Amino acid sequence: MPAQWSFRAATMADFEPLLDLRLRVMRPALERIGRFDPDRARKYFGEGFNLDWMRVILVEGAIAGCVCFRLEEEHWVLEYFYLEPRFHRTGLGGSILRALLAEADRSGRVVRLEVVKGSESAHLYERHGFARYGEGEWDLYYERPLPSPFERVCALLDAANAKYRVIEHEPEGRSERISVIRGNRPEQAAKAMVLDVRGGGGGRRHVLAILPGNRKLDFNAVAALFGARKCGFASPETAQAITGCVMGAVPPFALHESLSVVVDKSLLSNQMLFFNAGRLDRSMELATAEWLRVVGPKVATIAA
Repeated sequence: MPAQWSFRAATMADFEPLLDLRLRVMRPALERIGRFDPDRARKYFGEGFNLDWMRVILVEGAIAGCVCFRLEEEHWVLEYFYLEPRFHRTGLGGSILRALLAEADRSGRVVRLEVVKGSESAHLYERHGFARYGEGEWDLYYERPLPSPFERVCALLDAANAKYRVIEHEPEGRSERISVIRGNRPEQAAKAMVLDVRGGGGGRRHVLAILPGNRKLDFNAVAALFGARKCGFASPETAQAITGCVMGAVPPFALHESLSVVVDKSLLSNQMLFFNAGRLDRSMELATAEWLRVVGPKVATIAA
């Protein structure tokens, strides 16, 4: 088991100890290609030491490493990911990487990074779905494509250490039919619908409404909740573009940063929830308390 870890925001007081860590960790790979230069490393690290994005990795309250995870145009960039050598090959790097990738998955964006040629860290990234798409004189360029919605839901729950059960079944997306196939009560089914809300000064935005499978939506209630004049279903094309899912397969998770999630409070009376998990032939069973912890939705009366 990897060590328990946490993030905190970096401060300028962290610059020198993190630079020292970078020099110790990167020296072998840079020396192999004749690029180790402490002065150049200080300049390079200083240019990228952005307090808006840099995180310090803590283990038992002590600095164990750092990582910069920043948004650039339409993708995330992972850089300056260093761990104290004593934590190498302990599983800690993979644990941290999975948490960062879960963040990217929630935003619906790919992740890119650069690896110094000959660096052993390339194996870690390749095991987590990164593929090489180019190279420079000294570096290899990697990108991790956006996984399927089902894989993203699994990764999100895994990163949160949530327990869930995957149910394989014949393709079906209709709430009443799939409840029979899964063997759950209709009111336990978490039905997810992508909505289009407009007006009221907030412009056009999208909402993911979660209802019990046997209830219908109160569009006026959702409009009022979000201060909008109008609320209706998003078109199937729009819903699929946002979630990556066909109709009937949308899970009760925001798989894109543009989605706000609201759940009807009556659904929360169930101890366990059942839902299609991004595929018509895959469902999940998940404790309601775990779903609330992971998703953090608005809770309101939105069922008619």
